[in-house]
Parts: sequence; structure tokens; C-alpha cells
Amino acid sequence: MKKTAEEFELKVDLTEIEMAALRRRAVLRSLGTGPAATRWLRSIYFDTPDHHLSQQGAALRLRKVDDRWIQTVKIGGGVVAGVSRLLECEAEVSGPELDPSAIANVRVRKAVIAALDSGELAPVFETRIRRTTRPLQTSCGETAELALDVGEIIAGEARRPIIEAELELLSDDPSAIFSLAEQIFDGAPMRFARYNKAARGFQLARGEEEPDRIAERAETRLITPDHSVETAFEAIFRDCLRMIAANASLVMDDDGPEGPHQLRVGLRRLRSAIKSFRPALRRTPMKDVERAARDWARVLGELRDADVLAEEIVAPAAEAMGKSCGLLLEALEAHRTQTRAAVRRRLVTERFGAFSLDLAAAVETRRWAPKKKQIRKALKQAVQPFAAVALQNAWDDVASWGNRIDELTTPERHEMRKALKTFRYAVDFFSPAFDPDDVKDFGKMLRKLQNGFGFLNDLATAEGLPDLFIDHPEQKRLQKLAGKVVDWHEERAHETWDKAVSRWRSLSKAPKFWL
Repeated sequence: MKKTAEEFELKVDLTEIEMAALRRRAVLRSLGTGPAATRWLRSIYFDTPDHHLSQQGAALRLRKVDDRWIQTVKIGGGVVAGVSRLLECEAEVSGPELDPSAIANVRVRKAVIAALDSGELAPVFETRIRRTTRPLQTSCGETAELALDVGEIIAGEARRPIIEAELELLSDDPSAIFSLAEQIFDGAPMRFARYNKAARGFQLARGEEEPDRIAERAETRLITPDHSVETAFEAIFRDCLRMIAANASLVMDDDGPEGPHQLRVGLRRLRSAIKSFRPALRRTPMKDVERAARDWARVLGELRDADVLAEEIVAPAAEAMGKSCGLLLEALEAHRTQTRAAVRRRLVTERFGAFSLDLAAAVETRRWAPKKKQIRKALKQAVQPFAAVALQNAWDDVASWGNRIDELTTPERHEMRKALKTFRYAVDFFSPAFDPDDVKDFGKMLRKLQNGFGFLNDLATAEGLPDLFIDHPEQKRLQKLAGKVVDWHEERAHETWDKAVSRWRSLSKAPKFWL
């Protein structure tokens, strides 16, 4: 038996409680086309001493299935928002020994044989999994298989649990897997897997800590001057999806401030990307995505504001003012905890998982791609001329406020800050398509200006601090302390605004690298 095929899977991480609840869901029986089957799987992953295959994006394993040994090689990118697209080469071998000659695909076979130049292939880790599989079918006849995996990764003395669901597409329509996932996980928390079993195994073998607790930040160089408009947008869209999916999981599982912050950044970058590329996109579906991203950013904004108040407004003031702020810090932490719980409930009850699935479907099925022949042709053009127009449009939005910066009201300063942030993301997206020497100084000036506006926005949020404690038993004392904190920041606000005005004037005179 030899088989080479493209594997398309959606992977979702679960807790023990969530796995138990998923097994009981009636929707699995209604979608199922046959009985569930359970078996134990032992898989041994091999690589060279320097992990040459892993570094090339390949995984080589032997899996014992009943009394048979199946050799599998998987090659491809990693997991993005739970989605894994890999080239999979399978072959039955005579026993628990590797047989590179059994790999049917010539390119993959050569890659494995070439790895032997770096050293002898040897076991690195193994997985032991209890897998329950069930065949599923949509109302349109598209088919998939759901696998529920519970087990562990073992690398020497180190062990790491695995509890995950995998939906593997068995038909030709990628949208089917997202439709099935939405039905299966409707109303339940959804954490897209950030890594497959192979990646997690190598992380464990290298002694790395569990990476799922680390916030995902934006990639800084997603395009090159050789990219077309089409490939540039797809790369940026996929990176936004990666950020959103990973950090949404972090918000559900971790109390730190970085998850909510980076999730909001991902949502904002997505909206900015859609705006920057709008002439090249299908209008209606992307407007819907943009609107949903805006609404979810507002939900996350409540938690982000609570984090900012605690860590960036009250904490530094409390350090300067001494123990008198202890009650304020305690009350603010309670507010923060309540806000976090409320936001988590909304992520589940208002179906953030469905939004994430829809976003992943839009990426994988290219729902954003226009149908008009003229626009499709424009997508194939080099990205730099398109980027120059997009950057100039974004700059004009900023300049419409900045040109009268001395007379801006507080609400208008906020509007300038938002335009500046959109422009900053456009610069992040497109600057790799231009000469880095031309971009460098402009980028530094822009970052300093935006940081100043961001701090001023945080201070504007702080003005609402006294209102948080209207119903608190210590209302008067807390509001008095909150007022002192706001006053303490007032001098810094004036200094920051003066610097922002000066920096804007310098930036407005600086050479524009896209012209």
C-alpha cells in the first residue's frame, strides 16, 4: 500500500471537560454517516541529530495500526488558525524500521534521503493516542472525518498531554470543513490549534516550554518587491488570521494583558489590510469581515482598557504616590477580573469561534478574490505601484488632521490617532516592497509619533477612572484617589502632546519613501 495525497485538516485544542462535552453532542450523530471507531495509535517520529527534516518543514514517522506498520512523511507549512495543508506520503512497511525507498513521491523521497547527509535517522519522540473517528457528511454531500484524540507526547522522560479534535476533508470543497466545524462547535469554546503533533513533539524534545501561552505578534516582513498584489494580500490576510486565532485562545486561557492586546492588534491590522487593498477585493464579503472585526475589537476594548488602567496608568502613579493607592489597585484588579470574565462569556455566547471559522474559510477559499476579469488581471501586477497609491491615500487621511494640528479638539485628536494607526499598519505591510534605506528613518519617526498618540489615548481613557467605582462601598475614597492619579499624569500629557506636535511637523517634512 502506497499513497500520496494532499491533506487538509482543521485542528482544535480541547480541555478534558470540553472533550467529554463534545463526545455527547447530538449533532455528531445527526451528521454521522457511520458508527464511531476507536483504536490506540503509537507513532514514532524520526529525524537526524540536528533535526534536519523538521527544519525543512517535514515530519517522518512510523505508526503502528493494529498489527501493521505505516510509514508516513508529511511536508508543508505549519498550522495557521487550526488549518493544516500538507503533502502526505504513506506506505506500509514490513516492521518498525524506516524504508525511504518505499516513499512513492520522488521529490519527498529525495528530501528524506538528502537528510541522511546530516546524520543517521533516529527516534526523537513518540505519541500514544486513543483515537475515536467518525465519518461525517454535510447536507450538500461533502464528506469529512472527525478524529477525537486523547493521549500524550513522550520524549525521553518528558511528557506532554494531547487533547484535540481533527476534522479531515475527504471531498473537494474546502468550505465544507468550516461548515461542519461551525455546526459541531456551535455555542462551545473553540481554540484553534497553533501546532500539529510533530511540531509539539520537537518542541518537547528540545526542552522548550509549552508555547501556547505566548502571545502571537505580527510578522514584520510578509512581502517582497517580487510579490504580486494578489500574493501580498493573501500573505497579510493569513498573518492577521494567525494572530487573531492564536490570541483569542490566549484570552480564554490566560489572565495576562498581552493576549487581549495582540488580539485587538490582529483585528485592527485586518481592518487596515482590507482598507489598504480595497480596490483589489470583492466588496461585499470583505465589508462584512471588516464590520465584524470592528465589533469584536470593541468587545475586546473593554478588557484592554481595564489592563491599561491597571498596568500603565495606575501602577506607575501608585509607585510614585506610595501606599495610599493600595485600595485603588485592589479595586481596579477586581474590576479587571470581572471584565475579563464578561469578555470571555461574550466570546463564547456571541460566537467568536464562528467569526474565526468564517475568517479562515475566507482565506482558504479565497472569498476575497474579485470575479471581474479586469480586477483579477490587476491582481497579477507587481505590488509596489499599488502600494504607493495605498500609502499615499493613507497618508492623506492623516494629513487632513495633521495640517491643522494646533486647533484639533480632543475628539479630533482621537480621529487623527486612528488615521495614524491605519497608516502605520499600511507602512508595516508595504515597506518591504521598497528600498529599506529609504524606509528606515521615516519608520522610526512614525513609530515615535504613534507611540505619543497612543499614550495620550490611554490618558483619555483614564479620565473615566473615577466612574468605575460609583457603586463601590469605598466610592468617595476611590474616586479621590483616581482623581489624584489623573492629576499626576496631567503634566506628562502636556509634555507628550508638545512632543507629538513637533514630531508630526518633522514627519510631514520627511521624504516619503513611496514617492
